[in-house]
Amino acid sequence: MHKRILSAVALGAVATLSLAACSTGGSDAGDGGSVDGKGQELTVWIMKGTNPDSTAFYDAVSKAFEDETGATVKIEEVQWADAHDRFVTSIAGATTPDIAETGTTWTAEFADAGALLPLDDYVDEEKGLRDDLVEGLEVAGTYDDELYGMPWYAGVRSIVYRTDVFEELGLDAPKTWDDIVAAGEAIKAAKPDMLPFPVAGDAEFQVYPWVWGAGGEVATLDGKEWTSELDSEESQEGIEFYTGLATEHGFSSAGATTWKETDLRDAFTQGNVAMMLSGSWTPKALIEANPDLEGKIGAAVIPGKDGGIASLRARWIPPVDLQHHQERRSRVAVRQAHDHR
Repeated sequence: MHKRILSAVALGAVATLSLAACSTGGSDAGDGGSVDGKGQELTVWIMKGTNPDSTAFYDAVSKAFEDETGATVKIEEVQWADAHDRFVTSIAGATTPDIAETGTTWTAEFADAGALLPLDDYVDEEKGLRDDLVEGLEVAGTYDDELYGMPWYAGVRSIVYRTDVFEELGLDAPKTWDDIVAAGEAIKAAKPDMLPFPVAGDAEFQVYPWVWGAGGEVATLDGKEWTSELDSEESQEGIEFYTGLATEHGFSSAGATTWKETDLRDAFTQGNVAMMLSGSWTPKALIEANPDLEGKIGAAVIPGKDGGIASLRARWIPPVDLQHHQERRSRVAVRQAHDHR
């Protein structure tokens, strides 16, 4: 049996389910015709650990997909913390899923390894589909001028904070770097057992907004060559401010130097953290898992040094090894090992 993944768009919306399916025999489905997927199963990996419960959505999409194509869908949730190693292992062992959600940087990495199926031909066959793609998200899923990751969603990181703590201490959501320090000092004095603003040492993407907030850049593009700008005076100022929340102001802890973002959220949920950097999807997910937090979580933009929004200073940075302040997720069709043979 020859198995081919035609597109990763299918799980994006029920209306586009016919775009992806398994095919056997003489029908390739690449001509835009109907697909007979009866008896076939599509394996899908969706990342877990930050998103709200999506069981009802999975069930509805899977049923609609089977009604449209005859093929069944097996959805497996994978923890973000373990996902990269699982992908690498599955690629090496020829046990990859058919479709998977990945982060921006992984899309380029796995495409370079030859593990992903280019999607341009399938996208272009669907009239108007290319025009519907958000340019920045399409670029995020593109490697070496080919589209490997179909845009799915974007989430903006922000300062997530405990509104009950801020109200108790008469604090407003921070709008400048000085506001962050002032709020942190007040929390540190009033609640010595709570970390005002942990600096998660194993979460590199949290550094970038401070670089932009100081007027710096992560990297600049000259033709096709990217040059790091992290050593510029502005970029260094942003990095020093962020790390200084721990080293200068004592808002963090020694343990936080090894934290991933999931560790940061766990500490926040347990009531040990007052402010943290996290995604726009986080508050709903935290409240869903911890109903007692209802009404106790707020979100504010990550400010530039003197105000505004840090990410508005940013330009596009290379998707191969860097990621924008907006967390871009792409679902990618993973080419099965026997498609390489």
